[in-house]
Amino acid sequence: MELDIQKYKTQLEEMLAEVNGQLERSSKNEDSANEFRDIDNNPEDDYSESEEGFRAGELEEDKMMKRQFIMDALQRIEEGNYGKDIDSGEMISPERLDAVPYATHTLEHEKSLDEK
Repeated sequence: MELDIQKYKTQLEEMLAEVNGQLERSSKNEDSANEFRDIDNNPEDDYSESEEGFRAGELEEDKMMKRQFIMDALQRIEEGNYGKDIDSGEMISPERLDAVPYATHTLEHEKSLDEK
């Protein structure tokens, strides 16, 4: 099974640019929100702001994790290991890589990990 590595590399680079843009925008939005909060510090808003901040923090963390997965996949391309399960060395199906270009495990392996 021959993978079109350049296709996946291009997809991953586009995904990385998108995630980096999202992280940059959310960072700028957070800076703006902090400036506004300093001006209008209403104690009644503390609970809703902390709840919103928690959800925003989770989304930010998800984006940072996705960015790391993408960067790791690009590194595997450079090393010549892309498309292989990082534990077993089995080839990951093109269908799985089409769905999740930064996949690290075959679908079967991923399912067994989820069951544990």
